[in-house]
Amino acid sequence: MSRIILSCGHEVNDFTRAYHVMTKSTDRYGNRAIEYQTVCGPCEDRYRQQGQLFDFEEVAYMWISKDENVCDQF
Repeated sequence: MSRIILSCGHEVNDFTRAYHVMTKSTDRYGNRAIEYQTVCGPCEDRYRQQGQLFDFEEVAYMWISKDENVCDQF
């Protein structure tokens, strides 16, 4: 059976074991950015525990539009 390599680098057998997430990130200039990824369950859980995960696009867009330095949020 073929394997699927996810954005997090881990492998799964099918997409039912993958999670589409939006996380806090930065662009190459250090500005806030939203990263769209497909990750495994343990990585999704880690992002959630670290407070890096957005459940709704509206919340992500509100976060990205704040004037605070992104380093303060990580």
